[in-house]
Amino acid sequence: MRILQVIDQLNIGGAERVFVDMCNILHENQENVTAFLLLDAGGDLANELKVPLQMLHRKSKWNLSSMYDCSKVIKKYHIVHCHCRHVYRYIALVNLVFRLKSKIIFQDHYGSIEIDKKVPFLFDNLFKPKYYIGVSSTLSTWALMSLKMKTENVFLLQNIIKKKKYADLGEKQLDIILVSNIKPLKNNLFGIELCKSLKRSLKVVGKNQDLVYFNAITKEVDYEITIDTTVSDAQRLMRTAKIGLHTSKSETGPLVLIEYLAQELPFLAYETGEVAKILKPHFPDYFIDNFNFEDWQKRLDLISNTPIDREKMQKVFEQYFGEQQYYEKLKNIYTCISRN
Repeated sequence: MRILQVIDQLNIGGAERVFVDMCNILHENQENVTAFLLLDAGGDLANELKVPLQMLHRKSKWNLSSMYDCSKVIKKYHIVHCHCRHVYRYIALVNLVFRLKSKIIFQDHYGSIEIDKKVPFLFDNLFKPKYYIGVSSTLSTWALMSLKMKTENVFLLQNIIKKKKYADLGEKQLDIILVSNIKPLKNNLFGIELCKSLKRSLKVVGKNQDLVYFNAITKEVDYEITIDTTVSDAQRLMRTAKIGLHTSKSETGPLVLIEYLAQELPFLAYETGEVAKILKPHFPDYFIDNFNFEDWQKRLDLISNTPIDREKMQKVFEQYFGEQQYYEKLKNIYTCISRN
């Protein structure tokens, strides 16, 4: 089975991280997989790929020459696995124009599904996916209810991350770390204001994805509050922190909670996304269902004074986010689709 994994670029982000890890896990399990980028800018994560990489160098989504070049790549593969809505829409258009016969899968990473359930333009008719993978049960249910898809063609594949291992990095150098790209949905400012109110230091790590919001946040920077938009290996920094924060209002993952878990870092997160549903029964104190300052302050104080159960964190990580079980789930999805 020849598999093509498709995304537009590989700048740092949740879907991009999943894409790279998925390609590498398939490769490590001797699957014939190729990564295909629609744009010519590989991005910060491209050098982590262990699989062959092709780039379309698309200048315009409406360019027929680019579409034709894309179709020539696609038709060589049995499975075309598209990540993100805008990427799938383009591949669906190419498939329609050139009448391709490859089996196209749409993997949905839409992070705002908790607050935005509308159907994207033409997704319920002309571009309706035949095969759908949701990274959360909310997304999979949305596909069944809103897109009216067949149950046997909708799959749930929760995100995982590849755990990175480091030598002992010594004494903790950071107090609190918030790893998240910077934009209003991620609610980074709440975390900054929270730490300021507690007079605790905070390092915000993530890419700037909204200039107006980023400028508002930088006004809060001082000796105790820092922002770093250049980090590509966040897990290493997590290893040096005492507590992780996650303040996003809506998520499908979020991947960062799995990374905190992998690096045995206690955290406090707003309760949203599939990972929160999985982890809350095991670590109830690590989740909160509001944005009340006093509640967050009390919970942070509790976590700060509670010993870390590293053995439990390791066990839960392997139980839900181990690479081999992830590969088996993905392989089963491909097998089901191949037979359909």
